[in-house]
Formats: sequence, C-alpha cells, structure tokens
Amino acid sequence: CQLDQLSQILRFIVLLNYHPLMEMLLTDDVFPRVAAVFEYDGKLKRKAEYRRFLREQARLKEVVPLNDQELKDKITQTFRAKFLKESMIRPLIDESGVGAVNAVIGVNSSEIAERFRENKSLLREVVVILRPPVRGDNSPRVRDALRLLLELLHLSKSMYPLSRVKLLQNLFEDVPLMGYLGALLAEPTPPARPPLPRPAIDNQLRLLASELLFLATMFHPPLIFQNAIR
Repeated sequence: CQLDQLSQILRFIVLLNYHPLMEMLLTDDVFPRVAAVFEYDGKLKRKAEYRRFLREQARLKEVVPLNDQELKDKITQTFRAKFLKESMIRPLIDESGVGAVNAVIGVNSSEIAERFRENKSLLREVVVILRPPVRGDNSPRVRDALRLLLELLHLSKSMYPLSRVKLLQNLFEDVPLMGYLGALLAEPTPPARPPLPRPAIDNQLRLLASELLFLATMFHPPLIFQNAIR
C-alpha cells in the first residue's frame, strides 16, 4: 500500500546517514510525523502505536529540577534517536546503516554527562535523595535517583576517560554517595507482612545500588575501593 511505500522511503532517508538531516527528523515538529509513517511499515506483523506511546508514556521525568533547557533538549533528542534506532527501524538494519543515528546518540550522551559533571550542585541534589533512612514513602524517589545515576554512568561511556574519572570523583569524593549506597545495601529486609509491596521495592533499590556500584568499579576500581574503605 502507499503508506507502506512511504515508510520504506523514510527508512531509506534515515539510512542515508546524513547528520543534518537526522537532526531535522528528531525535532519537535517532525519526529511525531516520522513516528506516524513508521507505524505503517508493512513488514510489521501489526500496526505499531509509536505516536500513542510517545504521547502518553514518553515523558521527561525530572528527579530534580533541570533549569538548563539546552540539557533538556539534548536528553529529549537522545531518547528520540534511541527510539528511532531500537524500535522503528531495528528489525531490518545493522549498525553500519545507522551511523548518523549513532553519532547523535554518542555526541549527545557525552554532552549530557559532561553537563552533569560540571554542575556539582545538581549532582549533589540527586545524591542527597539517597540519604538514609529510606522509607516506604520516599522509596519511589530514591529509585528514580538511582536510575538517573545509573543512566549517567552509562552515558559516561561516551566521555573522554579523564572526564569520566572527574565525574566519578564528583560522585564518590565530593558527595557521600558511597556511604548512601552502603546504607541501602545493608538495609535489612522488612518483614513479609504487613505491608506486602514493601520488600519488592526495597529489593529493587538494592539491585539498582549494586548495579551502580558495580559499574563505577568497572570504570575506576582504585577510586571506588579507596572510598569503600574510608
């Protein structure tokens, strides 16, 4: 059908790997239309609902207020590039075919991590959320803070090694992140009842804290070990 042909034309445009064109496709005005076209890809078993997902579920969640609009725009653009790559065109492409998409993701990831590294007060606001005691009423916010820090470390893979080390120093030396993670990991498991949902939440927090500590250790073992024995 014509809609399927249109989606194949758009796929070809994406695979041209032209960076300025890719940035245009990810803008606020154009990206919803890109999503609409790819919903009718004839190679899908059924019509996708990309627009509905983007409209109803894909929202920028601010763990702490982000007053930097350019940072927000970079985060949004990076999400769209990943969504385009991993959901809209993923089944039929290899990495060599999405060089422009990968370039947007890589450059933006580095810039986002760098902006967080430079803003020590912002990092401190995030880390302070983890300060004990962690109770049932603040567990969701603690979970979001852990996820943000974990995502930040994943983004730092695109940074220069020295910049990544400085980011880790900001997290583990300038603020007491190690102590807060230790408190989360040492927190005793609450009784099975009541309430029933509590153990699952606490176990998830421990898992996130463990993953965060593991990833940081992979990046810079001496720094993490040094802070662990203080």
